[in-house]
Amino acid sequence: MTQKQQPLFSVITITRNDLAGLRTTTDSVHRQSLQDFEHIVVDGASEDGTVEWLSQNLSLNPKVSWKSEHDTGIFNAMNKGAKLARGRLLVFMNSGDVFQGDDDLAFVASDWNRTAWTWAFGEMNYVDGAGRHQGATNQTASSARHRALGLAFAPHQSTYMQTKFFRELGGFDEKFMFACDQELAIRASQVSLPVTWHRPLSRFLLGGAHSQTTMLDREMLYHAMREKNGELLFGTKNLDKTFAAAMGAYRRLRIAGGARVRRWRP
Repeated sequence: MTQKQQPLFSVITITRNDLAGLRTTTDSVHRQSLQDFEHIVVDGASEDGTVEWLSQNLSLNPKVSWKSEHDTGIFNAMNKGAKLARGRLLVFMNSGDVFQGDDDLAFVASDWNRTAWTWAFGEMNYVDGAGRHQGATNQTASSARHRALGLAFAPHQSTYMQTKFFRELGGFDEKFMFACDQELAIRASQVSLPVTWHRPLSRFLLGGAHSQTTMLDREMLYHAMREKNGELLFGTKNLDKTFAAAMGAYRRLRIAGGARVRRWRP
């Protein structure tokens, strides 16, 4: 059997009972002007026709590989996809999310070919179910400390990481639930600071797991991340936990007061 040539990108899409979102994401992936990629779809044993659609529409596409089985959550499925990856660079574009433009992979490839960075990320636009713009991330260069304090954000849909580096880091630590990507970014920053681009590279569909959490939940997860990675404020667990509770209350009050920014910072 002929060995497939190693692609530059592994684009990983996870999905569960979201056939419409999967079709939207798949269309966005395969419209990219640069076709040097493989597309890995990891389905969580969907029951909405997803498996039948994958079998009928993607099984014969040489760029696509897919599997469908039960998983324990979003980042468990993303770790499964990363284990299958053959590309040199990873990006996670999950069901319902899309690239900002059809030349995004070409842009990333051009930049990586110049400097061979370890990991990098751009900005991300937030959209609602009708596709209306609801805000965006605003990326600036920052340290692992800034990430650990929740003052910097690396959206995984706009983040590109060398596959080898992702595996050396051990992938996503699944106990951090919806914040696994940010915990990985803290660990990655402790080894190598990322390249940051002031360019939107993805559109994120609002809703899902993140919308079900409180500001206190978020800050307590960041407290746990800091404890794990040696980034506790003042090096003290109790003071750090107090800081987390105060930040949770502050963010909750801002939301209650109607605070809304067009250029969103976490």
